[in-house]
Amino acid sequence: MSRFPSTSLLSVEAESYPYHDAFRAGIGDHLPSSQMLIRAFFASFPGWAAALMRLRNAVTRRLGLKSDNPPLFLTTPFEVGQEIGVFRLLAITPHEVILGQDDRHLDFRLSLRLIPSATGTDLDVGSLVKPHNRLGWSYLMLVLPFHLLIAATMVRRMARFLHENRDADRVVMLDQKEGSF
Repeated sequence: MSRFPSTSLLSVEAESYPYHDAFRAGIGDHLPSSQMLIRAFFASFPGWAAALMRLRNAVTRRLGLKSDNPPLFLTTPFEVGQEIGVFRLLAITPHEVILGQDDRHLDFRLSLRLIPSATGTDLDVGSLVKPHNRLGWSYLMLVLPFHLLIAATMVRRMARFLHENRDADRVVMLDQKEGSF
């Protein structure tokens, strides 16, 4: 885990978010499109994390908080403002995608960034969380250990997906059972 990147589109906002983290992995000597970056994010949810999200959604629905599951089909082009599960696409640039959501208990932002490195291109995924009340802080403390495990796993899986699918630019169908494409 590393510090939230100072060159992210979200770096200006980062100071107002009490929690932030970042994970990085190399993807090789190619530069995927931002569309592929979004696809990689949703393709990289491990099955066990999807099961945890279903449990989370069951609990948060009862509390009147936002909950949703990613759709079975993802089609491009992805567009700013589009909602995919609990994530809203807030910004899409050639090298960074910002996802997030605002709710009454907390706001969160995710930065998916491609950055040049000595070995080609690195994937940098950063999270920002701003709890608004006791429920938000309690929720953050409860899910934080799972978030760290999921984030680290997803970054490795995203890097592998981006490396293995360099030329893929097609409609992708999610296999519900396995949680992968």
